[in-house]
Amino acid sequence: MAALPIFPRKIEEQWGKDTSEEFISWLDAFIKERSISRDEFREVLSRLDAIESSLDYVKEEQERQRAELNQLRTEMNERFDRMNERFDRMNERLQISLKWTVGVVMGMGSLLAILMSIYKFMG
Repeated sequence: MAALPIFPRKIEEQWGKDTSEEFISWLDAFIKERSISRDEFREVLSRLDAIESSLDYVKEEQERQRAELNQLRTEMNERFDRMNERFDRMNERLQISLKWTVGVVMGMGSLLAILMSIYKFMG
């Protein structure tokens, strides 16, 4: 095999013709072994394009789902706010009822104490 014209002449002169030809043969075999054909490369590119379009769909779907989740969060927060308002109103009513109950029990206790004192002195 003759040295290729693209092989630097000075290297061929320094290594010698046999070494240069052997190196070129080895390099050619190495490149053929490790490289792919243009058709394979195009096939890989077409597969990558398909994957890219699939990823675009996945990204769009993810964005749609995030928007939907944000909307649900907003709705849930509104509902929780309404529930908190209800609980606050119930708490106020319960406190008022408790105050009245305590007042009535204290009044009844005072009345009972007065009646027992009257019965003890009168009786």
